[in-house]
Order: sequence, then C-alpha cells, then structure tokens
Amino acid sequence: MTILYEKGAFKGEQKVWLEKGRICASWDVELQSVFKLFSSWSEAHFKKGTHNALMRLCEDS
Repeated sequence: MTILYEKGAFKGEQKVWLEKGRICASWDVELQSVFKLFSSWSEAHFKKGTHNALMRLCEDS
C-alpha cells in the first residue's frame, strides 16, 4: 500500500507491505517550510507513530 502526501507539513510517500510474514513500513517525505526546523524530532515522531500503528494492527488480527 502506498500513501501519497501532497499537501501540508510534509510531502512524499509512505509504503506499507508484507515481507516474509512481517508488516513493514517506510517513509520518504520532505518537511515543508518552517517544519524543516523540527526534522530530527519529526523523524523520531514518525518512527514511534509507525511502530505503534503497526503494533495495533498486529493486535487486532
């Protein structure tokens, strides 16, 4: 599954796929304008949010 982000604080895409029985995710996004100042915080935020969302998916299945 690919999600495209075309407007807002960042632009780019997120991919989610199955690989050898695991759910995997990747982000390829670029922060826009003033949000670039928070890039290091945003990376950790994306990782934590993605991890938590994938864990909830595993619990629900």
